[in-house]
Amino acid sequence: MARPLGSVTRQLTAVVMLGIFAVMAVVTFLHVAQERELLIEEIEQDHAFIGAALRESVSALWRVEGRARAESLLEQTARPEGVELRFVVRPPGAPGTRSQITRRRIVTLVELPRIPSTAPMALQISQPLDELDVLTRTVIEQNVVVALAVFLVCAVLVMGVGRALVGDPLRTLALQVQRVGRGDLSERVEATRKDEIGRLAREMNTMCDRLSEANERVDTETRARIAALEQLRHADRLGTVGELAAGLAHELGTPLNVVQGRARRILRDSSSPEGAKESARIIVDQTSRMTALIRELLSFARRSEPRREPIDLRALALRTVEIVEPMATKRDVHISMQMPDTPLFASGDSTHLQQTLTNLLVNALQATPAGGSVEVAATRERAKPPADIGGGERDVLVLRVRDSGEGIEEAVLPRIFEPFFTTKGVGEGTGLGLSVCYGIVREHGGWIDVQSRRGRGSTFTVCLPRSPLSLEAGGLT
Repeated sequence: MARPLGSVTRQLTAVVMLGIFAVMAVVTFLHVAQERELLIEEIEQDHAFIGAALRESVSALWRVEGRARAESLLEQTARPEGVELRFVVRPPGAPGTRSQITRRRIVTLVELPRIPSTAPMALQISQPLDELDVLTRTVIEQNVVVALAVFLVCAVLVMGVGRALVGDPLRTLALQVQRVGRGDLSERVEATRKDEIGRLAREMNTMCDRLSEANERVDTETRARIAALEQLRHADRLGTVGELAAGLAHELGTPLNVVQGRARRILRDSSSPEGAKESARIIVDQTSRMTALIRELLSFARRSEPRREPIDLRALALRTVEIVEPMATKRDVHISMQMPDTPLFASGDSTHLQQTLTNLLVNALQATPAGGSVEVAATRERAKPPADIGGGERDVLVLRVRDSGEGIEEAVLPRIFEPFFTTKGVGEGTGLGLSVCYGIVREHGGWIDVQSRRGRGSTFTVCLPRSPLSLEAGGLT
């Protein structure tokens, strides 16, 4: 199917054809003028030849036998068709021989010397311009035929070249602009030419590349913004749940105290059967355990101003393990503890440090499959801080949480402390836990590190400065 001729190609063809028409018109005009001049010059030469041949003989015959005999000679003289010969009075002051064009005839006057007449006479040779008109018409017709042939050849060439060099590239660029307008930035136009159209194509490709990058950047930022909003909403829901849990813990505290008090009364009553006393003792133990867990939960959920005080990391670890023990039991994960015999005193905020250890334990429990184990250890060690803290090796107190899960991918490790970054499923994590842990540990002058291998589990190590109480205990274990 033939494509329609583009507007630019039509305009280019029209301009070129107009230029060719003007050139051919000028060439035809000059050619006709030149041919007319040559023909007139040739006729004048013929007239001059005839005049030179008859001038002396006619003059002699006129002088001897009279004008009538001379005119008879003119009539009998052979001449080209249309040429007329006759005697006329020579205008005064006219040259001996001259030619002029009058009334569509070429007239040549040849002076006749020594003619016995009252006025100077001349031989007039005249010829009509019919031959000149025929020549002009023939030249014009020939030039018209040549012009038409040139027109056709140039029109085909200009249309073909115009379409190939201008029309088709511009149509391709127009289609690319339409695709860009529709938001399709996947295709690029060929830009191998070195002229302005090739430059325009390259600039358009560059524009598409930049738009694609901008779109990808906007999409990425939009997804990140949406994810951040979802995480913030989830964090807000967790805060609300925490407040509701604190209120519920307060509400459960009173009934548990009542149950515990009644069970103690049964234990103190000497008349109670031994089986009832044993059941009451179990009730007291379990309600005491529930009350302790609720008290720890309230202490953990309660907002408080950061404060510095000596904290025994062993006791902190024991309390935290008690809080997460129900979660470990539900997931069928065993929690083991490796603690020294002497206290490990760090200086800091117990609530914040407990939040850090709780987050690490919850992450470890979620990463460990059923039947696995999580180990919590506290110890004194010598360690070198990371480069952004600087300094050499120093004595530190270490809290270490080791799980037996699948481990963390190597590509993910550098990002695990970033806010809102999480590898957990929807609803399982906010991506804030490890970031909060990192901030709390840094606020306490320490650092947190992680080692992990796929299939071998992960180990999170929290290093904290030792307090003066810990220094008094002395020694490394």
